Amino acid sequence: AAGNILLQAGTSEGQTGGSIGVSSGTGGFYSGGISLSTANQGSSASSGNILLRTGVADTSSGAIDFETGSAAVGGAGSISFNAGDSIDSAGGSISFQASDSQASTGGQVEIKSGASEQQASGSVLLGTASSSIASGAAQISTGTSSSGSSGDINGVTGDSTVDSGNINLVAGKSTANGGSVLITAGDSSAGGGTAGSIALLAGSIQGGDD
Repeated sequence: AAGNILLQAGTSEGQTGGSIGVSSGTGGFYSGGISLSTANQGSSASSGNILLRTGVADTSSGAIDFETGSAAVGGAGSISFNAGDSIDSAGGSISFQASDSQASTGGQVEIKSGASEQQASGSVLLGTASSSIASGAAQISTGTSSSGSSGDINGVTGDSTVDSGNINLVAGKSTANGGSVLITAGDSSAGGGTAGSIALLAGSIQGGDD
């Protein structure tokens, strides 16, 4: 095997261990970039992996932060996660998974748009790509539970002093058969259990005369 390169800071028994800092240089227009990549490989082998991981700890393990710098005039930088394309096999996947816990609550995955002081806050878009054969499905589901209750799925718009947002469920158009909108309550397999209900409630006027 070819030789390896190891960058390791110093250790300490009574204080904090040493750090490793990598920074690009400044410039008149743009600062320099930092590129971290594995070598390209031919058709008979696979390219290498890149692993970013913090160390194991008895108390709290370290965090991994991805942040772009702020901008005073132009737009702030973006963070993109792109899986590779494939010609003969399936395209690469992107997985975000919070950590498990044996004694406490499992970790959360939060996707939240940015706020704005003078304009509307950013949007959160979740969608599949278009395809000439069949587009992919988008699924939101909670996990199963063997001894307790499974989690809820809440579609809630925020409150407003003017007009609160709407919740729209719309099936797609088609030159053949249009899509359907199906709302089904859960069944119950227990003898004394109760099947789920479907309730549609219109809003009320609070503080009015009628």
